[in-house]
Amino acid sequence: MPQQQKLAWFTLSVCIAVAVVYLALLPFVGPSRATAAFALMAAWAFAGQFYRKRPGRVNVDERDRDIHAAAVKVAAGGVYLYFVACSLLMIYSRRAAGTVPVNWLSNMVWFGALILLASWSIAALVLYRREAA
Repeated sequence: MPQQQKLAWFTLSVCIAVAVVYLALLPFVGPSRATAAFALMAAWAFAGQFYRKRPGRVNVDERDRDIHAAAVKVAAGGVYLYFVACSLLMIYSRRAAGTVPVNWLSNMVWFGALILLASWSIAALVLYRREAA
């Protein structure tokens, strides 16, 4: 299994853990305090361990670079659509009030980061699966 594919599995598992912990905390502490679950994203700091240089092995080849580039395009498109949808949701749901609660903006950024990482990892895993078939 290529190192980038291992990174994609690790990233996806971190994103799933963050989402599960957020949903578990939500009924007990409310939406603003449940964002503490995003601290689990700090586990992604260990992602560099997947790219350690091993003697006699190539870390990244052209195929891995092509898959990474395609996965980044998919993730960028997904995040773009997410932020447009959030912006439209805020416009139409808060039009009468004329303001947007600050915690909506911070939640939008946290979930945007989660969507970015999750969509990249899913796209990379799908592309690796296609290459193997």
